[in-house]
Amino acid sequence: MKLDPFYLIVDSSAWIERLVPLGVKLVQLRIKDKDEFSLRQQIRSSMAICERHGCQLVVNDTGGSPSKKAATSSILAKRISHEPI
Repeated sequence: MKLDPFYLIVDSSAWIERLVPLGVKLVQLRIKDKDEFSLRQQIRSSMAICERHGCQLVVNDTGGSPSKKAATSSILAKRISHEPI
């Protein structure tokens, strides 16, 4: 898989909800200051939005959070298996 060298980086699913319907095809969700529950909600919401609009989602992995690794989209361009969040 080849990723576009330029892509949107946002800190919430609210931004993804606003911008992805405008035609964004690759977006990174980078959240560093949320508790595990909030983080899981943000990832779920972002995944649903991106799936509806054919957008590739990259979730920033900052060191081992299980919810980030459970995303069924991409984590820094690596495909992972479907795993419940």
